[in-house]
Amino acid sequence: MVQGLVLNAADHPIKSVTIFKTSKAEVVRTFKLDLKVGQNRVEVTGLPSCMDTDSVRVTGLGDARLFDVICTITPSATRVSLPHSPAEQIRRLEAKRKTLESMKHVREHEEDILTDYGKSLRGEHVSPADASSFLDGFIERAQKNLEALAELDEAIVQVNREIHTEKERAAKKKGDSRGEVTVVIVADQDGPVELKLTYIVANASWESTYDLYATTDSSGQPAKSVSLNYRARVTQTTGEDWVDTSLVLSTASSDMSATGIPLLRGLRIDPAYNAFRPSGGLFGNNTINVQAHSQKQTNGSVFGSNSPFGAFGGSSTNQAPSGTSLFGKAATTAVASQQQATTGGGLFGQPAAGAGGLFGAAAQVQQYQVQPVQQSTGFGPFGQAAQASRPADAFDQDEDESVLVDVPNVSALKEPTTVVSESPLSLTYSVDGKSSVPSDGLGHQVSVASLPFECTTTYVSVPRAASVAYLQCSVRNTSDYQLLPGPVNVFLDETFVSKTRIRNVDSKDTFGCTLGIDYSLAMTYVRRSATKEGDGGAFAEKYNSTTYTVQITVKNKHRFPIKGLVLRDSIPTAAEAIKQKVRVILRKPDGLADASQGETVSVEVKGGKAKAKWAADGEKDGKYDWVCDLEPGKELTLETVYEVRAPADMAWNLAF
Repeated sequence: MVQGLVLNAADHPIKSVTIFKTSKAEVVRTFKLDLKVGQNRVEVTGLPSCMDTDSVRVTGLGDARLFDVICTITPSATRVSLPHSPAEQIRRLEAKRKTLESMKHVREHEEDILTDYGKSLRGEHVSPADASSFLDGFIERAQKNLEALAELDEAIVQVNREIHTEKERAAKKKGDSRGEVTVVIVADQDGPVELKLTYIVANASWESTYDLYATTDSSGQPAKSVSLNYRARVTQTTGEDWVDTSLVLSTASSDMSATGIPLLRGLRIDPAYNAFRPSGGLFGNNTINVQAHSQKQTNGSVFGSNSPFGAFGGSSTNQAPSGTSLFGKAATTAVASQQQATTGGGLFGQPAAGAGGLFGAAAQVQQYQVQPVQQSTGFGPFGQAAQASRPADAFDQDEDESVLVDVPNVSALKEPTTVVSESPLSLTYSVDGKSSVPSDGLGHQVSVASLPFECTTTYVSVPRAASVAYLQCSVRNTSDYQLLPGPVNVFLDETFVSKTRIRNVDSKDTFGCTLGIDYSLAMTYVRRSATKEGDGGAFAEKYNSTTYTVQITVKNKHRFPIKGLVLRDSIPTAAEAIKQKVRVILRKPDGLADASQGETVSVEVKGGKAKAKWAADGEKDGKYDWVCDLEPGKELTLETVYEVRAPADMAWNLAF
């Protein structure tokens, strides 16, 4: 005899959920069963519709044997309300409300009957004693009836609230639960087991998110450590709620286990027919004509001239003098027996095979043996050299004697020097405690870890854009965690100041974030210009000179010194179209114009000293940095002077 069990998945706990980076998750559910001897048919309903039917695994049977596993997804067209589905819950509540309303109607009708009966009584039919007794019973019965009506009204209100709650839950819940798994188990004896059901579902994802907390001391100076709360934002619309479960976050792909070992194909060396062709054909390709001791120049192209170029830009194959490409570069091919056959440029002026490489390096050549070919007497209709019969005395050597010709080693030019293949990195984070994530499509944050980090704080300003200084925090990851890409909410003294985003940060690496604006560093940015007209003669172009003076004034209002304040600015550079006519001359800071990339120059400024240097990769764009130290209450004025010389009749402006 087969024992049948029907279980609703929502009534049984989810032991663990592992969420992958491929919008999939592995769910492990447990079911406590009492097996009977023989076959036991267990039907589990209410599973997610997005379940991968091929991923279902059943374990934890002990001595019992697994006979069959069937996983199906009920089509939505034939869907019926499951016993514990929201629709079924609402239906039951509405039926309960209807029953309560009917009972209320009966009570109200009972009250009407008593009232009508009392009105029908007359004095000639009822004695005063009977009338008094009736009134006592009527009052007692009416009081009970009113209490019952009040209880029914309250019960109806509660049911209405439950219906409203269920409808809200049904509206918020995303996904369907039309999955079913049927398990057939054969047991040799009666006894309990804990069946473990594992399956893969789609529509589940997670991403890293962080809250960084920085503090300042009583004087306002930033602390040298920060606290990073590492969180994960989990979103799922699987159709089942994950309640009080162990959550594991993984960067692996759930599809990796289904991927077979790639087929290793052999390597073969094929002739590169398209990579190397002699010039002179349809698109500048030549027919190579090899002769042992002599070469005879032939007539020209199909257009009747003796031009070194073919019908479409290819050169004549047997021309003795050196030819040139489209841009005037000679292109030669080495031939044996101390003779050189010249090839010219192709359609786009590309040199022949013996010419230099892309950056001027000569292509490597390799010797091959080829048999002598017939002498070319002209060109075909598309620039291809026509073949004619060879005169008897064209070659003095024997017929079977081979000729060595140098041709480029094409494979050496085409093959990359390094091929790199890296395996994907998989990380796993286990969330402490139990977590609950409903299937509502909203992001729910779970805590991964709280990490203390070391940090260094610098002050950075771009006065031309905004005359304020920003606190830039550089944080070093001293933990064993790899920080994955994600948004960072930054708090300074429990106040939200900025939002940024980090990329992959390995252990011992650093990342930066802004801690907001420091208003205790006051600064101004002023730029002035003056134009001087140049003199020009009748045969000389007239140039005007415009001198710009930029002054940045910064004052430290803190009670502590500021070290390494960075102020970023730039001088203009001429656009490519006018680069030959416009010249920019940097006058101040002194020595910066002659400084190389990475070199720092010391400059005397009003109020003290400062340093100037070209920004990283900024010299070509004119970007440079002022770096200075400011004692409490001190003020510095940094001055930049540059001159722009341009033709007097040229209209130009500074574009940002």
